[in-house]
Amino acid sequence: MSAIQIASQVDKIKFPEFTASLITGVFDAITANQIKQMAAYTEMLSKVSKSLTSFINEAKDDITSGELLEFLSNTFSYEKGGNIKTMQYGEVYDKLQNGQAVDNEAKSELTSELTIKDGSNTITPSITKAGFLDAVKSRIAENKYKLLRDMMKLGYQKLVVKDGVVETKLEFFTQQYEYDVENTSEFERKNRSWGFGGSFKGGFLGGILGINGGISNTETKVSTVNTSKIDISNTTVDIFGHVKVNFKSDFFPLANFQ
Repeated sequence: MSAIQIASQVDKIKFPEFTASLITGVFDAITANQIKQMAAYTEMLSKVSKSLTSFINEAKDDITSGELLEFLSNTFSYEKGGNIKTMQYGEVYDKLQNGQAVDNEAKSELTSELTIKDGSNTITPSITKAGFLDAVKSRIAENKYKLLRDMMKLGYQKLVVKDGVVETKLEFFTQQYEYDVENTSEFERKNRSWGFGGSFKGGFLGGILGINGGISNTETKVSTVNTSKIDISNTTVDIFGHVKVNFKSDFFPLANFQ
């Protein structure tokens, strides 16, 4: 197939379809990302729209051990005998689990710190072996609730496209060339023959004996020619797609939802 014939088949590469799919693919990815962000925001909104008590009852069972350990490592202060003492929440938990006594002043301070108020509803903690860990989980859940509400007040945090470039390129290269190669070789053979005649007429050797001689030469030449014809066609097609999208942080104020 000649280079021209090969070049005529370039429409089979479907370059326009490739370019269109690249553009629609980028657009679909951006749209899917926006939908995902909106769904996450809607889920957060549905959580904080519940009452604090309902949120705590649903969320405290999902508190991880890591969150518990982080909270139990915190300290609190209380007054006893005119002195200020400091104690970790974890120390209180260990004492309760081991049946050791906890200062009444410490219990009073913990009751005050772990009490949760939800409007007219009050959740009072139980500083006991069975109830202390549940009270800690409720406080962690309350902290999450407050954090979500503060985030929601900022509005819908999102990533938007600032600008972008979608670039496609088709590089097409074809070449064709042919050449002849002729190799020539020669063979040559030469033969020489001798002839004798005459009579003895005296003299020394040929002159004396009257010997006449003759020489004849035969030469043969053979030539061969090898001819090769080479035809080379080469075609290279590269399709290149490049997408560059620059994002920026933006937000949609909560007031706009009203």
